[in-house]
Amino acid sequence: MKQFEDIVDTKYVTRKDTNWLWIASFNLWTTRQCQTNFNRDDPIVKECGSDQLFIGDAADNNTDCSGTWVENTIGLKERVFTAPDTECNPYRDGICRPGTEMFAEDLAARDTTNSYCPVFEGWSEPKLKFCVQRWREFTGGSGGLLVKEGTATPFEKDDGETCPGEFMPDDEVQSPIPISSSPTLYVNELFTHEDTVDMIRITRAICDNNDEIHCFMRGIPFDFWEQYLTVNKNLALLSGVAVAVGFVVATVFLFLELNPASADFGSKDKAVASLCGGLLIAFTIVMCLVPVIGLSMLLNVNLTAFSNMSFVLSVSFATE
Repeated sequence: MKQFEDIVDTKYVTRKDTNWLWIASFNLWTTRQCQTNFNRDDPIVKECGSDQLFIGDAADNNTDCSGTWVENTIGLKERVFTAPDTECNPYRDGICRPGTEMFAEDLAARDTTNSYCPVFEGWSEPKLKFCVQRWREFTGGSGGLLVKEGTATPFEKDDGETCPGEFMPDDEVQSPIPISSSPTLYVNELFTHEDTVDMIRITRAICDNNDEIHCFMRGIPFDFWEQYLTVNKNLALLSGVAVAVGFVVATVFLFLELNPASADFGSKDKAVASLCGGLLIAFTIVMCLVPVIGLSMLLNVNLTAFSNMSFVLSVSFATE
């Protein structure tokens, strides 16, 4: 949740409430804040976490899917509370709550001046799997969680007939959870290549480069513009390799092709001549690459995988 909120707070990512994140929605479902019991299709079926009894091992036997509230020590967002008659706010922001907005049963002896967030803790892996499956079944499922194939119940119409290809969200979740996804995020203010590269660097510093909880960003800006993060380094590497390969190939080729003009022209002289020729050709390659790349930059040609390939192709002309 902290990573999600930090990414949403960056310059280029549009605003998104934390409760759209599946783990945030699940955490709320485990508390008294769950509103599903007040708006359910079947009034007989209770659908909140506290209503779901897990029958498991000795540690979790006969315990429900109830979470708890802990003090907000890492700066998670609080939910926005506005008076309906005075202000309209299209966003609710976070899922944490100030003590003044807590149920008395949840607040207990806690300080009302602090902020608190819903969490689940101390659960075994089987209990977490059970509770997540029940949450998905009642809420429709989200988070892109991986499920076991063929475990979902076919969807039935009111007349009892099944709909081919449609299933209920009661699949068996893979456990431990190997991967999940966040809701779709949108970016804006990407007017130049530099803006997009800056956006990638900022979001990856929060997400991809976090060693504790690994996540990764994906989408068109990342799939295409990622090349601009390393394009300068790749160009330098390609140019260096091209010059080095040109030198080696030219030296070997000259050594095999040079024939002694006299008996005084021995193998040592042949090797020296080949090295000199290889160095001259390598120098010619450099003298070609520098103006080709330099003039392209002066003419505002963007460095991309395509332009890099063209620059390297110029090596063949120089070698010839």
